[in-house]
Amino acid sequence: SVVDLRVDPGRKADVVVTLIAREQRFALASGRMVDGFTVNGTSPGPRIDAVQGQLVEVRVRNDSVGNGMTLHWHGVDVPNAEDGVAGVTQDAIPVGGSHTYRFVGKRAGSYWYHSHQASHEQVRSGLFGAIVIRPAAPQPRDVLALTHVYDGKATVNGRDGGVVGRGIGRIDLL
Repeated sequence: SVVDLRVDPGRKADVVVTLIAREQRFALASGRMVDGFTVNGTSPGPRIDAVQGQLVEVRVRNDSVGNGMTLHWHGVDVPNAEDGVAGVTQDAIPVGGSHTYRFVGKRAGSYWYHSHQASHEQVRSGLFGAIVIRPAAPQPRDVLALTHVYDGKATVNGRDGGVVGRGIGRIDLL
């Protein structure tokens, strides 16, 4: 069964994160107010950081996403039971429900997590975030830039207008 395709349940997690999904009005990093979906009260949701080979445990609770929600770990190689595809590898998490995802970050890289239940609405309206799996051996640090469009306005890391990044200069959004 798909639900049996999991990481060793007896293994202690190296990284433990709790994420709470909500439908709400929220402020982008720029201060502009938007109606949509948040993870821990923000969009993009909080960045999850792990080191290659670590076991990541993400506890997700759906506080108010009416159609239910799941999280899919886009680009991260996870066991099938942890893939977050509603109706295929897991049932949607209903309002008031929760689900715990567990997977090992095998390949270093910058990835993203996002809802896979009514994703055409939920992702467009903010239910996503970044997951970064750093190499086991230290490397130069990269700059993470999550781009998204809220109500027709482009943003980088939740900021619209001109964005200034340390070491990368100014990015002007159209």
